[in-house]
Amino acid sequence: ACQACDEPCHCPVPAKLADETKHPALILDRKGCLPLHLGALVGSPSVVGLLVTAMLDLDCSIQDVLQADGNGESVLDIALRRKDLLSGQRIAERLGLGAAALDKFAAETARDSLLGLEVGSKVCVKEPFLHSDGIQKLEVNMQGVVESFSHDQVRLKFDVSTQPCSLTVLNFSQHCVSYKQYILNADHWFSRTKMSYPKMRFWLQKDPAGRLPELTPGLHPECTGAELEEFAVVRGYEERDGWLRVEEGKYLPLSFLVEGARQCFVLTPWTGPGQVFPGSVVRVLQEGVLPQRGPRGWTKVTLTVGRTGIVRQFMADDVVKIEFEKSSSKTPMRVPGSFFRTNIEVTKFKAMQ
Repeated sequence: ACQACDEPCHCPVPAKLADETKHPALILDRKGCLPLHLGALVGSPSVVGLLVTAMLDLDCSIQDVLQADGNGESVLDIALRRKDLLSGQRIAERLGLGAAALDKFAAETARDSLLGLEVGSKVCVKEPFLHSDGIQKLEVNMQGVVESFSHDQVRLKFDVSTQPCSLTVLNFSQHCVSYKQYILNADHWFSRTKMSYPKMRFWLQKDPAGRLPELTPGLHPECTGAELEEFAVVRGYEERDGWLRVEEGKYLPLSFLVEGARQCFVLTPWTGPGQVFPGSVVRVLQEGVLPQRGPRGWTKVTLTVGRTGIVRQFMADDVVKIEFEKSSSKTPMRVPGSFFRTNIEVTKFKAMQ
C-alpha cells in the first residue's frame, strides 16, 4: 500500500519521506504529486517558494524536493514546461543550486522576452551589463531600439553610442526591458478561469517584493483613474517581474493570483491594431499567405484581397482567431498580430455574438 494514501498504488516514496508523510507538505496524492508539484502546475511562485522552504525545514534533501511526480517530472521540469521563470528562480535560490543552474533554467524561458518584440521596438536597460568585449557597458535607464533579432540574439542601438550592441536572448531578458503593446485579453482570462474579466485600472505602484496581486472583488485600493475597457490596447515597458510599466508612476499587472494560488494572465502581447473586439468584421487589404494546421498537418492558406471575416477569439501568443467567409475549414484561422496590422483592416461593422 502507498505510504501516503494507504491504498494500493505504485507511487515512488523516498525513504526520507516515508516516515514523515503525516506533514501536509509531504503527502503524495494518488497521481504521485506532492503539494509542491501542484503549486508549480497552477503557476504560483509564492506557493512554490513556501513549499520548498517547508520541505527543507523538515530536513528533506535536494533530491527529495526534486523528486519526480507520477508523470516523471520534477518541480523544475514543470516550471520549465510552463515557462514559469519566477517559480524556477525561487526553487533554485532556496535549494542553493547556484548561478549556473539558474542561468540554464533562465535561458530556456528567456525566449518569452521576444514575444511581441519588433524591429524598432524601444528598449530600456534595467540592470547594468558589461559586454564580453570589455568595452561596451550598459548603464541603467539607457534608451535604445531593436535593430534586429533572432531566436538566440538581439541587436540593439543605443542613443548614447554609435556602435550597435549584440546580446544573447538570455542577457537581453535579464538586463533590458522592451516597450511592448499588450491587450486586455478577456478571452484568454475566461478560458482559464471561467470568470468575468476583473475591473482594471492603473496601479500607482507595483509590489516591491515582486509578488503578483490576488484577485479580489471590485477595484484594488492601490489603483487610480478610469476603469479600462476589455480588449483595450496598452503600451509600456515589460519589467519581466510580472508587471508592465505603462508610464512613470503607473503600472499594470500582467496576471493575477486566482484563489490565492493559480496564476492567470489578464494582459497578453499584441502587435496588431487597437479597437479590435470579438465580433469585429474585418477585410483583407493586402494578399498574404499564412501557415495553418489542419487534419493532415500544416498547410499554407492564401488570403486574397477583399475577403471578409469575423474576429472570434484572442489567444495568449499574439494571435487572433478569425472566421473567414468561403473557408474550406470550419476552424477559424490563426492570424498573428503583425500580419493583422499590415494585411487586414477593421471595418465599422460588428457581427452578432
